[in-house]
Amino acid sequence: MCWRSFLFAGSLLASASTPVLALDADPYCVREPTVDCLLDMVASAIGDLRPGYRTDTILSDYGRALALTGREAEALAVAERIKTERSRNQVLKTLAAQQPGKGDGSSEKPLFDESIAAERRVVDYAMMAEAAFRKEKGDDARAFLDQALAAAAEVEAETKAPHGHYRLASALEMAGDHDAAEEAARAILDPSNSAITLIELATRWAKDGRKDEAHTLMAEAADLREALPEDKRYLTLSRAAEFWIKEGETERALTLARSATSDQVRESVLGGLVQTAARAGNWALARELAEEADAMDVLASVFGYCASSFVARGNAGPNTCLDEAHVLLDGLIRDAGEKTGRDRFMLDDAIVAVAVAESLSDNPEAVEKLIAALPDARSRQHAHHMIINAQTGRDNTLALLMALNLETPEAKLEALARMSRFLAADANR
Repeated sequence: MCWRSFLFAGSLLASASTPVLALDADPYCVREPTVDCLLDMVASAIGDLRPGYRTDTILSDYGRALALTGREAEALAVAERIKTERSRNQVLKTLAAQQPGKGDGSSEKPLFDESIAAERRVVDYAMMAEAAFRKEKGDDARAFLDQALAAAAEVEAETKAPHGHYRLASALEMAGDHDAAEEAARAILDPSNSAITLIELATRWAKDGRKDEAHTLMAEAADLREALPEDKRYLTLSRAAEFWIKEGETERALTLARSATSDQVRESVLGGLVQTAARAGNWALARELAEEADAMDVLASVFGYCASSFVARGNAGPNTCLDEAHVLLDGLIRDAGEKTGRDRFMLDDAIVAVAVAESLSDNPEAVEKLIAALPDARSRQHAHHMIINAQTGRDNTLALLMALNLETPEAKLEALARMSRFLAADANR
């Protein structure tokens, strides 16, 4: 850990209001954190956790880290302790993803307990197939996809209605079965979800050079959108406008975004395009959209993400994104007044994004100043968690020191369990 990181850790540790949680923290682990020693630290402290949503979140991260490191029996024991179905399924799904398929559309053993609803299995298996395709594990991906299709058939036989086809369409597309992907998208009963799924397919097709076919899907999605009530069009408008921005058809995208008759919907769609324009490298358009939609906080967040990416990639030279973010944030914080609700949330998101970028730049004074601008302990704790996430894999000692000095025992355990999962996932890639 570099000397600037020690200064950064010290400045944050000095502001901690409570002593370090009495964990079995091996000093060698603090010096050089590993997945195994982090898991041991979590294991030493989870026994007395009371049941609840936050406990389930901690146990889910811990169980997934165990699964990723091949400790199957321990992961299953943790899963049995989790009360929330979604959190428990995350552990089981990670376990399943570690079980290789035979390459013949089957797997070595059942991946999920049959007590898990088929509706849930459709989505989870399809997502596992997508993850396997991304890792270029074709045999495993197809085995998971077959499981998803079998679960979907089970649901449809019982309910006479399709389920999970938005995820199936994506997995089928990744498998190269374009016709089946289209059919899955069109089978979705909710016209808004069907339109969004068609747009997602069109985005992939356009990226692959299948422009004409992609535009045909966009026209079909537009017909579905126009049949929706005005108050149900937001997501389809937003996704369609994003598609045309990526295609370089800016005027078409803006015309579509501005077609909303509701001021709130129109500003939301335009604000959502800020990040799309920035990712496309059109910063002038991003600023124009932010000004029109009164979404300068969104633009500040985007500059913050850009600044973090600049540092993470090891780029040399001035970080102009970080400079731009500060110029925007200074004015936004100064004029924050009594912002509440979504406006306050968006401003806080921008502050946290820039704080993360400054932490990656080893600038503790700037981080402290930004965190002090957050309105309450909960948002400040969220900022610390996001910084820990960003430092994990980059400066693990700093991340661990910060985790051990969060304000509550639950927050410490949550950060440690997530760190162990992140490091286990990195080692598993």
